Amino acid sequence: MAEEKKKDGNALLGKKKKIKPRKSRDADCCSVNFLKCVLHIFNVVFLFAGIGVLAVGAWTVASRHRFVALLPTPTYPAIAYLLIIGGGLGIPLCALGCCGLKTENRTSLLCYTYFLLITFILEAGAGGLAYYYEVAVEDELRAELNNTFLSNYALDAIITDAVDLMQTEVAVEGELRAELNNTFLSNYALDAIITDAVDLMQTEVAVEGELRAELNNTFLSNYALDAIITDAVDLMQTEHNYYYEVAVEGELRAELNNTFLSNYALDAIITDAVDLMQTEFKCCGAVRYNDWRRSAWHEHDPRLLVPDSCCKTVATRCGTRDHPSNIYYMGCIRHFTNHIRDHLIILAAVGVGMSVIPIFGFLFSCVLYVKIKHVID
Repeated sequence: MAEEKKKDGNALLGKKKKIKPRKSRDADCCSVNFLKCVLHIFNVVFLFAGIGVLAVGAWTVASRHRFVALLPTPTYPAIAYLLIIGGGLGIPLCALGCCGLKTENRTSLLCYTYFLLITFILEAGAGGLAYYYEVAVEDELRAELNNTFLSNYALDAIITDAVDLMQTEVAVEGELRAELNNTFLSNYALDAIITDAVDLMQTEVAVEGELRAELNNTFLSNYALDAIITDAVDLMQTEHNYYYEVAVEGELRAELNNTFLSNYALDAIITDAVDLMQTEFKCCGAVRYNDWRRSAWHEHDPRLLVPDSCCKTVATRCGTRDHPSNIYYMGCIRHFTNHIRDHLIILAAVGVGMSVIPIFGFLFSCVLYVKIKHVID
């Protein structure tokens, strides 16, 4: 009996040793409460870091995008927008993290962890792209900037002005048509001056109609019978290009819309950017001032040797004289390259530097997720 009781006691002790104790919230060195406290502190730091990244990206778009139209690729603005998105995620992400920490909801913590990873990818990608483009931008500008200057400066401004004038005149015609009909119906025979004006107008229109009818009758009845009338008709048809009057609607229908959509106000952006660059950097042309003589803009007005923005004292048509006392001789490519590269270094430092912060949050949130899972299970 004594031996059997001893065996039962040893068996019970063995079972107790096999049963693992339930983990508490404060078990181990990294407890749940400790990790929650660390992540609350991280959220505050991450919030201010996100606001900083967002501010740098917004500042780039607001004040440093003046010359974006002259860049051959959209890499530079893409970097700024990546930083804006990455920084903008900071505020909602901090709110999600606080909710997940307070409720200890594993789904919220998992979403928080994934979004921290996305933020890291965005900011690190923007920083890496800025470092890469800082090296490549000089070669791109050297290859493309001069062509951009010479091919696009001030050409489509002519089409833009023509389109604006056409649309203004059409709008005026529509307004006049509406007001004239209202004047006829509301005032005729009530206001003597308007009544006389309406009668005179209708008389002139009637005379024009009679002239149109008589002229057509003269054409049909006398052409090739009376030599004088025949010569007059031939001359009239030649001068007014009767055939083109029939064909012009088809031509305009085919081409006018394409002209509107392809040219309206597009190169005006490049023109403004070039003028601003030459004024701000005190330069002229991409490589040298005499590059402008090979441009389509110069062919349009050969008396202008350089744009007015090349002048040391800007005035209307001051670009007709290219003496060094009047214009800048140095090209813009060096100044513009340095301007872009200096700012790309700032964007790269911000992107790469701030991308380190989400890594810590990602690691802490992963550990907390596992800890809460073990405590619940």
